[in-house]
Amino acid sequence: MVNIYRALHHIVGVCSVWREAGLSHRALWSLIPTLHRSSDCHFITEKSTRLCLERAGSELHLAAKLKHYVDSATEEALSLHGSRFRTINIQVSDLSVIEEALALVVDNSAPGLLTDLSVWLDSDDSDERSNHSAGDYIFSEDTSHRVALEQIISSLCVLRLRSVNIHMVNLSFKHLVHLRLQDMVFGHEIHLHDFLRALASASQLRELEIISVIAWTGDGGIEDGSEDSDDDDDDAFNQLEHSVVLPGLQRLFLEDLYVNVIRTILHTIATGPYGLEISLTDKWHQVKRRRTASYCGINRIRSAVQGHDVGTVMFGARFSMLDTHITLVLSAIPTATTLHIDDQYITPISLRAMTRTRNASSSRFALPKFRAIHMSRCLIESIKNPTPFKKMIASYPLEEFCLGGALTDEGNGGEEIDFDEPDQRPSPLYNTARLSSTLTWVEVISKLAKNPAQSQK
Repeated sequence: MVNIYRALHHIVGVCSVWREAGLSHRALWSLIPTLHRSSDCHFITEKSTRLCLERAGSELHLAAKLKHYVDSATEEALSLHGSRFRTINIQVSDLSVIEEALALVVDNSAPGLLTDLSVWLDSDDSDERSNHSAGDYIFSEDTSHRVALEQIISSLCVLRLRSVNIHMVNLSFKHLVHLRLQDMVFGHEIHLHDFLRALASASQLRELEIISVIAWTGDGGIEDGSEDSDDDDDDAFNQLEHSVVLPGLQRLFLEDLYVNVIRTILHTIATGPYGLEISLTDKWHQVKRRRTASYCGINRIRSAVQGHDVGTVMFGARFSMLDTHITLVLSAIPTATTLHIDDQYITPISLRAMTRTRNASSSRFALPKFRAIHMSRCLIESIKNPTPFKKMIASYPLEEFCLGGALTDEGNGGEEIDFDEPDQRPSPLYNTARLSSTLTWVEVISKLAKNPAQSQK
């Protein structure tokens, strides 16, 4: 938002001709920025917000970053121009501020006008609360505004919620195309089921992203974390009466979820031709209870994904890349064709654990036949002996290999070679691409500032 607004003012400041052209182009001013007064950005003020409202056309897009109150410019924008907004993106530090802002929206708009809503409760105590209590609900007590918000949501095309909940029981997502839920605490799994029931109405949904969502099971069940503890002996995995069919779904992305949440989602949403991507963290072998998490064996994740064609598996910084984990987890997802590894320290032992063996197809722990491997922001230990790296690459029928990060050279005192600049030193590592006849190209990229999931967008 800040960069867009700064660039816009640079354009109109070039000369009088550019200024006249910029001011007459109403669409350029359709982004309405509002920032709290303590923000470091001093050139976005209440006056600049009002100027944008005057210069913009009939369709507006609000980007509001507020703290503990709704400032007068935001209140004026939503009260007087509520029907003009098509997109609203709000980041606040207090639930009451979200409710105050959305009350202005529902009081001054109507279903069908607003198409895109994003709400983020950026609260300091969210991490403490997420361990054992349900998250904050918008309009938990205010029934009239809750009903009005439900009507607005039923007409949305895009909905993104982060660290804040809405009551799902009466929701309809019949026009929704893109849904993203992040850092939400449903509480007991019955509330996750409420969401999945509402999701059944999303016949036009094309993209569904569920990230760091928590739902816990009842008491009992797994305690010792052994392989023998994989019996479904509690209500952790109770499913809905009918599968949820999403005929228009093109992409389902799951990230940083406990295994009980993964299984509930995948055993409820019907299989289909959509792309399924799973980004695993250390929660992959934990079942969430209300006040703790119980460790479980590999059979849980194997059962969770069973029947689904998982196309992409990802390991990010929150996945402990222990060697046994690599082999076990990858073997539990045999349908995967793409592997993303981001922000990891990769040792020769790790590389050997990721290498397919000749008799792999007959083994219970056979690794998938990856056609694409992407490594970003990774530190690969020691290029002095590139054999483990070369063998890992050559063990897959690769069509695409992407590498970004750094290498270390133990023979040079542990020197780190970054990929920001080309490494001109001769090394047998550069012959790696020739090891596989199906490897058509190798792209070396500089360090990425974003994770693999974002780079796919």
